[in-house]
Amino acid sequence: MCFPLDPQQRKVIARRRQQTRDYRLGMRLSALLWRDEGKTESEIAHLLGVCERTVRNWLRLYRKKGLEALCILHYQGDPGELTSSQAEQLKAEIQTGRFRCARQVRSGFRPLFKSVIL
Repeated sequence: MCFPLDPQQRKVIARRRQQTRDYRLGMRLSALLWRDEGKTESEIAHLLGVCERTVRNWLRLYRKKGLEALCILHYQGDPGELTSSQAEQLKAEIQTGRFRCARQVRSGFRPLFKSVIL
């Protein structure tokens, strides 16, 4: 299941891989480039530390729906345990700029939200 990339496509994919901050997108884009270089799905899976099925799914998604579809991550994350009012209070406090890192946020809000903040 090889699909040759033309030089322009390869350039766009390589640029996008270089500019992305999300390692998951970087892995997907690397898989495309390596496949174009002739690496097998098994070799790519080994290099990326994922299973071959994952690589096949990424390649199929690119072939059928294109680069933009490949770069959409559907993971939503954990909704967390804060109530909506606690979340709003937290957002407002963060907007003040008094915190420099997540550890400061945790320690600053631990007394208020002790049941949900570790």
